[in-house]
Amino acid sequence: MKQLFLSIILTLTLINPAHAFVIINEIYADPAADLAGDANNDGIRSATQDEFIELLNDGSDTVDISGWKINDASSLRHTFSSNTTLLPYEYIVVFGGGNPNLYDIKWQKASTGTLNLNNTNETVSLFNNSSQLVDQVSYTTLANNDQSIVRNPENASGAFVLHAVAASNSADFFSPGTNISGEPFSQFSQVITTSQVITTPEMPAYLYFLIAMLGWAVMNFFTIASSSVSLRALAKQSIRQDCHVATLLAMTQKIMLNKLIRRTEHA
Repeated sequence: MKQLFLSIILTLTLINPAHAFVIINEIYADPAADLAGDANNDGIRSATQDEFIELLNDGSDTVDISGWKINDASSLRHTFSSNTTLLPYEYIVVFGGGNPNLYDIKWQKASTGTLNLNNTNETVSLFNNSSQLVDQVSYTTLANNDQSIVRNPENASGAFVLHAVAASNSADFFSPGTNISGEPFSQFSQVITTSQVITTPEMPAYLYFLIAMLGWAVMNFFTIASSSVSLRALAKQSIRQDCHVATLLAMTQKIMLNKLIRRTEHA
């Protein structure tokens, strides 16, 4: 039984699609005062509309994020529109509102009308269209500094730091839709035109169970393999004695069952 539970956990982990490569890369919860905080470049500084959350596809496959959702600690804030895809190493930005005036980047406005990010003690979560958690970022006071927080380096293993620290320039408060140096995707990213678009189809619960059982069978492969010597000996004996097929099958099942029981007892 212990092996069965372990196989279920491992199987459900391994069958998740490669969506972990899409990460929350930058969060701007505390727009600076005046036009210095005008992240969406619409000519108006707004404490709410200039907030943004940036995602990065840190993998080598194009990912379809249609229907994916961004939540904060309290509620849903954005659902990505249909036909939204991310090329390898491409960014997309979700602004709180306003009229973003930015070129050569992908952006959307919060589908709920606002992101309403707390400057402190906040959690931002990304879910795919099967409601599976893809990435989650929690912060306490780091984002309360009139600038964004961003991964450094900009990949799945990067830790969040103040943008000015990552950019080595105290005047750089944010970089929506680009890397920390302000370079757009097309100038620094490797574009793989043959990439397959990854989607997240719905999978019925019974399929997860069947896959888990398959994993359990694989984990017991060596148990079955270790029985092969006994089975070969049994086959030779049966041939010599002209045993009935049903008898041979019954004896084979008994050997395998005993092996599995002993393996479970020692687990």
